[in-house]
Amino acid sequence: MLRAYNELIHTTQEGLDYLTEQYAGLPSPQAPGVFQDVLLAFQQLNATHEKMGRLMKGVLLKDFLHIVEMLEGWFDIPSQEKFIHLTEVVLPAYAAWSEKTQSALHPYIVH
Repeated sequence: MLRAYNELIHTTQEGLDYLTEQYAGLPSPQAPGVFQDVLLAFQQLNATHEKMGRLMKGVLLKDFLHIVEMLEGWFDIPSQEKFIHLTEVVLPAYAAWSEKTQSALHPYIVH
């Protein structure tokens, strides 16, 4: 389960990176679908948190929920501002959270 969770962290990052590239110029018609996929990934990550017990308590969970809050108003953000929102708000927070989370997971998934 922890390996799959770790892989999902990477996949979510790839989705966010793709969205950033799309909103740096004219977004493709696939961008809304990719955003939906990113939201599904966040739902899957969140569903796993309960199974992870104390590993995903406290600051890591709080930081994760804060990132989800950052994405809640996505459809209300004008298209030209989505790039700024991603690069200046969402991506730095996600990168910090994923780094801390992967550090916490590392002892459990290294063989």
